[in-house]
Amino acid sequence: MYILKRIPSILLFLVMYSLFLLVAGNKIIHYILLDLLLVIVYIKGCRKNFYKKAALFSFVVLFVIQTLVILQLPSIIRYEWDYNEKMLVYIYEQSNLLIITLSFFIEIIFEIKEEQYNFIKILQCKTYIDFRKLKNIAHNKKDLICKASKVLTKDNVRELILDMRRHNSFSYINDGTLSEKYFELAQKSIFTDPFVYIILSDTGSVASQLIGVGTQKPYNHASFSFDRNLETLISYNGGEKINPPGLNTEMLEYLMKKKDATIYIYKLPVTREAKQKMLEKIKEINKNGSSYNLVGLMTRKSYKPNIMFCSQFVYSLLKYAGVEYFEKKASSIKPTDLVELDYHRKLLFDHEIKFK
Repeated sequence: MYILKRIPSILLFLVMYSLFLLVAGNKIIHYILLDLLLVIVYIKGCRKNFYKKAALFSFVVLFVIQTLVILQLPSIIRYEWDYNEKMLVYIYEQSNLLIITLSFFIEIIFEIKEEQYNFIKILQCKTYIDFRKLKNIAHNKKDLICKASKVLTKDNVRELILDMRRHNSFSYINDGTLSEKYFELAQKSIFTDPFVYIILSDTGSVASQLIGVGTQKPYNHASFSFDRNLETLISYNGGEKINPPGLNTEMLEYLMKKKDATIYIYKLPVTREAKQKMLEKIKEINKNGSSYNLVGLMTRKSYKPNIMFCSQFVYSLLKYAGVEYFEKKASSIKPTDLVELDYHRKLLFDHEIKFK
C-alpha cells in the first residue's frame, strides 16, 4: 500500500521526466524508458497476478503503436501536406504529446482496477468500514487533481519544456558562478557569526509548483547562508536564466515570485571549524562544476557528486562538516525534512520574512 500512496508524486515526477525526454534525442528509447518505469511502478504495487500480466501486455502493445507512430507519421504528414515542414513539426510534436499521455492513461486505468480489487478484499475481511476515512481519501484525491490542473496549464507546460532544455542531470554545466566577493563575505562570517542558516521558501516557479503537488508540502525550496542578513545566500537552482542550473547565489527577489510569499529562516549553531569546512566544500564545487539534479527528483540518485537538487545540497553540506542533525539518504531529502526531522531540536527558528 505504501507504493500506492506515493503514486501521485511518482506520476508527477514521471510527467516532468517525460517532458524532459521529449525535447531531444531518440524518442523510441524515451518511450521504452517511460513505459518501463510506469509498468514497474504499477507491478510493484499490484497484488493480483492477472492485473500484472494484463498491464505488461498492454504496455507492450502500446509501445509497438508508439514506435509505428514515430517511424511512419513524418512520411504520412509530408505526403498529405506537401512537405510543409512547419506543419510537420507541429503535428509530430502534438502526436508525441498525445501518445505519451496514453502511457499514463493506461497506468491510471490499471491503478483504479487495483484499488477496486483492494476495496473488495477489505469488504471481505472487515465487518465494518470507516466511511469517514474513505471520504477523506476521496477528498484528498479530488484536491490533488484540482491542484494539478491549476499547475499543468498550457503556458506552464511550455515554460517547463523550454526550461528543461537548459538542464543536464549527467554532466556539469555550471562552474565559477560564485564571485570572490561572495567568498570574502562568507569567510568574514566565520569569525562574526556562530551559526549557519537554513532557509525554506516557495519560489512560485513552475517547477516548485509541480514539486508542491507531488510532495503536498507548502515549502519546496531550501537555501543555505553563512550569515543572518542572507548576503551569502546560495542554493542549487535554475540560475534564473542568467547562470546555468546548479550552484548559484540567490537573491530575495528570486524567492518572492509568489504572491504573499513567506520565507522561514532557521539557524544551526556550529563551530568555526565546521563553517570553514563547509566553505571549502563550496569552493570545491564552484571550481569543479555542478548541475541541478532534475532527473534525481524522480530516481532519487545522483550520477555525479556535484549534481544535486536544493535540499540534497543543504543536507550534504551539513553532513560533510559533521553537523547533520538527522539521518536520511541525501538524495531523498525534501526541503521540509530539514525542519520536520529535527527530533533533537538542534535547529533554532530565527525569523521570517513576509512579502506582500
